[in-house]
Amino acid sequence: MNLSRKQKDEITELFYPYIINSDDILTEEDFNNLLGQELYKSIEKNYQKLWMPNTNILQNMLNSTFNSVLLQESIKEFEEALRRSEVFVETQVYGKALKKLEQERAILISGEPGMGKTSLAYQLAKYFIQYRGYNNFFWVKSVDDIYTAQRSSKRKVIIFDDFWGSIFQESSLAGRDEKRLAKILERIKDERECVLILTTREYVLKQGLEKHADLKEVVEKHKLECRLDEYSDVEKARIFFGHLKQSKLSWPQTKELFGQHKEIVRHANYNPRVIEMFLQNVEIDEHPEECLERFWGYLESPENFWHAIFNNLSAEAKLLSVILLISPIPSLSDHAKKTYNKCLEQLQGVIEKKNFKECFEELEKTVIKSVALEDGSIIIKFQNPSAKDYIFNYLRRHIDHYFNVLLNGSYYYGQLLYLINHYSDELSDGKYNMLMKRCIENFETMPMILADYSEYLDGNEYEYYEESLRETRLSRFFDLVCRYKKNKLREYHDFFDNFIEQFNEQMKNKWMRIETYDLEIYPRVIKRCFENGINFNGLNIISIYFERVCNEVRFLELDYFEVIFPEEYRDFLMKYRCSIQDHIEIYYENALNFVVEMNDVIHYKYLCNEIPQQLSKYGLPYTERIKEMVEQFSSYLEDEITDENEDYDLEDDEHQELELAYNQIVDIYEKEILGEESYLWEEDVQDFIRNSSINESLKNELIEIQQSEDYWYIREFIEDEKSFLFLERNLLQSGGISKNALLFIAQLIAGITMNSGISQKKIIGFLIEMCPDVMYRENALLTKEEIMSTEAYILYFEYEERYFEQLVESGLFVKQGRWYELVNILLVMIPYGLSVANMEKEEKIDYYNSVDMANEWSKLRIRKNKEGLVEVNTYLGEFGFYYYENSHWEKIFFKMFLELDSADYLEHYVLPMLQSYYELIKRETTLETVANILNDLHFRAEINKHGENVGSVTLVQPVWRLIESLGMACTDDLVPEKFSEEQMKYTEERFELVQDKRGEVYHINFAEIENMEIVSKLKLDKAAVKVYIRARLLINQLLGYQDVRNRRIYPES
Repeated sequence: MNLSRKQKDEITELFYPYIINSDDILTEEDFNNLLGQELYKSIEKNYQKLWMPNTNILQNMLNSTFNSVLLQESIKEFEEALRRSEVFVETQVYGKALKKLEQERAILISGEPGMGKTSLAYQLAKYFIQYRGYNNFFWVKSVDDIYTAQRSSKRKVIIFDDFWGSIFQESSLAGRDEKRLAKILERIKDERECVLILTTREYVLKQGLEKHADLKEVVEKHKLECRLDEYSDVEKARIFFGHLKQSKLSWPQTKELFGQHKEIVRHANYNPRVIEMFLQNVEIDEHPEECLERFWGYLESPENFWHAIFNNLSAEAKLLSVILLISPIPSLSDHAKKTYNKCLEQLQGVIEKKNFKECFEELEKTVIKSVALEDGSIIIKFQNPSAKDYIFNYLRRHIDHYFNVLLNGSYYYGQLLYLINHYSDELSDGKYNMLMKRCIENFETMPMILADYSEYLDGNEYEYYEESLRETRLSRFFDLVCRYKKNKLREYHDFFDNFIEQFNEQMKNKWMRIETYDLEIYPRVIKRCFENGINFNGLNIISIYFERVCNEVRFLELDYFEVIFPEEYRDFLMKYRCSIQDHIEIYYENALNFVVEMNDVIHYKYLCNEIPQQLSKYGLPYTERIKEMVEQFSSYLEDEITDENEDYDLEDDEHQELELAYNQIVDIYEKEILGEESYLWEEDVQDFIRNSSINESLKNELIEIQQSEDYWYIREFIEDEKSFLFLERNLLQSGGISKNALLFIAQLIAGITMNSGISQKKIIGFLIEMCPDVMYRENALLTKEEIMSTEAYILYFEYEERYFEQLVESGLFVKQGRWYELVNILLVMIPYGLSVANMEKEEKIDYYNSVDMANEWSKLRIRKNKEGLVEVNTYLGEFGFYYYENSHWEKIFFKMFLELDSADYLEHYVLPMLQSYYELIKRETTLETVANILNDLHFRAEINKHGENVGSVTLVQPVWRLIESLGMACTDDLVPEKFSEEQMKYTEERFELVQDKRGEVYHINFAEIENMEIVSKLKLDKAAVKVYIRARLLINQLLGYQDVRNRRIYPES
């Protein structure tokens, strides 16, 4: 809205002294005038949202009579440019591109598929049109189109996307177009009325320049490569969040993907196009976890991109790709060359075959990367982990085609192993037998690749590549035994028996060298042999392994044998307990000494943390000797730790700055994408009430309710801002507040009816039917499309959009970004509960029986008490079944029926559930029952040195959540807030102090305690009995039973 000078003066006078000068009042027109001044030009340039309106250029183009076909295509693409600009992120690459384009008037953007070349071209065009005042936009498909566009008299931007695509490459540039394009690029700098933007895939450009060398010089002048490694994590995160913000995903789907932002941004296959394509193809009803799983599959294996590239390769280049797949990568090109040449010998009837050099050059910059070493040799690795994934699946589909060539052409043993490890299931029995026989027969004779070139992997590639093949005899054997099908190759069973027997003899001979890796995999080899029917003397195997590990002073992994030989394992631990303790102490003494000598502080800290874990595995104590040893080595390292900290201060500061910038972006987008919580702190509620617009009487009444323990359903509406604003609006209209639960909700529904103009019957029906769609979710944030597609909406409003707008106007749904949030869950839950309460008796009993939570998983509750502040968090398992994701809503659901249908609810739901639980948990004595309950809850108390209960970890079953919701008891009451001196004395005798983030604490894990005496000595049985008595008296009081003993649902106290 614009204001005249007179209107501004009137506003200034009205708001004096808060506004002194009418020039301080700025309208939209004033802002535009300021941005037009030279002083503020940079602001408009840096913030694309301030650029001139988008409609002018479209209107000009629509009014033009210029080349209708070209114009119509250009209009569509400009609309796409405007759409994409909503999520475009101005990266460093964009800055470089803009600078180059302003200087040269032409730019050629190259890069891998999906890196944002076209989006960058769109944004550059948008900049020149909306900021630099260019009038026309042309999207061209040929050199002829460029010439046509240049005839336009107005200033124009021309985009030639994927200019060296297959059609252009094979036809237009076959003759005169090569020179014509070169001339356009050379002359364009002098044409101030035109800018030209070209894009191409990097590998297509490389192949094209090899055919058309005349273009090489001019292309290099204008080229800017759009590379993923030039994007910072912050830029990649903003791109990802931008796409997520524009998507049509549901809130749970969005949250699931948003929660993985760091893994996505740092993924080796991060690709903006893959992300965009995926988000455009998500069904709104897809389960969030399935959505995330499918996304990872999409990201880790973008088949379509590689399919297009791979199809354009020659047959020989495809063969070389397959050879690289089955070889340890990174590797020397000479290794691949030997195998390639041997495979070519297997190709009969092919007259002309590409040599290795030709194939290598064809794959370079598309499928593979190369690194030249100082000695002239070349290291090969895949261009992208997804390229390897694609070739892996390609070979799976075409294994029969390549089988004979690879079987007879493999030069290194590891290549045969790769085939048998990964493609056994795809092979016919005959081919499997041929491959296994070749592996066994060449077990000792085929050469191995011993060199490890993993140092040439980039930081984000490690987790996506298998380790270089461990070329040891036992590793070879392990691969074979894992794939050995004894029912198909019985004649080779003796080979496996004999090998293990020979290897065990080598293990016994302390003078014979055993590779470290062989010792690491030995327990797994034994397990696999055992599964294949090879019998062992368990105690003998464990002894051989243990003696060898002690002899070599290696890391001990005895626990692996527990699965294979459980009885022998337990016997061995009992017999050799002291020897195991001695070995662990010697091993870590050597290991700590080594890292201290190397000044490796990080590894030293890791080892110190690992020692208690290793001892705990075998039930061994953390002795004074170990403690003294660690302290002694720590004293050696104190100076080094200080020096290291000084050396890395600068690096740490830079890292912290990057992390800070990243976290700031996450915080900003989290609020924009997921919405903001509007909970009020308890101490702020009264201020909020006092500052509201309701009358003083109602304010005092609400404050009394807030301070009382009654009327919990009203308190639900004053605990968050959006609910309170909804309540405030209702109270202003009604003038009073009903304290009965049913009348209170009826009052709120009447307000919705009045403000929406929709009949009360429709509103109530909609609320009841809507309840099951939202109450089991984590929150009530939905998209407009989700709400309108619910059965409740369709049933009562028949897809009509006007009703949705009326519901929003009534305050039932509150807009948050692209979400619409149900203002308070009670607005649907209480009408739903009332419909249950009004059911016929039999139907109601059936309903209560249907809410069977016995199969629901326990929820992990972590309670922390620090400096008087108690923080409680509830977590759901990644897998498992839950009725309610929102624990607070679950509590409301349990409490609600106590208000609406107390007698039937208690009789047909609460009591049967409690009886079933206590029949299951009850033991002969109270002490045993208490211990069993603590064990069943997996209760772990955390007590500090002062006896303070600083935290607990509990797996809370549905029955306990019911008990707590109804105010009967709480799991935290089972352990006192502070231990007595007597309790602390016993704790100090029986438990060890453990260092964690809160300092030293005693972890008392009742799930692992078998001795009942501990529960009694800590006097926890008495605390628990008080809980039972309180719960029993409350439930019987509610039922009106006078004789407590008539109906015992709790154990004897």
